Amino acid sequence: MSRSMMPLAWRRILRIAAAAIIYGLALASCSSGRLQLSTGAAQCFEALPIAQKAVTSPKIYYGVRLISQKTAESILSRPISPGGPDYCLIAYRLKLPQPTSAPYHVSRFALVVVEPKAKQVLGIRDVRRLPFSFRRSVSVN
Repeated sequence: MSRSMMPLAWRRILRIAAAAIIYGLALASCSSGRLQLSTGAAQCFEALPIAQKAVTSPKIYYGVRLISQKTAESILSRPISPGGPDYCLIAYRLKLPQPTSAPYHVSRFALVVVEPKAKQVLGIRDVRRLPFSFRRSVSVN
């Protein structure tokens, strides 16, 4: 059947159906990768309650990041016993009163290093600035 012989209504229906299929495929391809957490992210998010209990100051959750043992040792400034290839770094922004004197330096963030498999806090460090960005929160350094 040639295009000129096909009724206008059928052509419109075919165009709408083709557009709907293309739109559906595009939508599925864009969202399918985001439905699952990245490798290692789930165990870091499972460690959040442990890290939250470890920081006793008033705080706001800032981010989580998967880090290597070398990076964990660098943050804690001490060697740690190997428990796995990766560790979780959880950052909290501390809600502390503003200092009244200018030279007074207040820690603004608390970094908690957690061994994800044992769900054990390895150490906490208060820092004025974060050692790296938490915008892309799950990546191994």
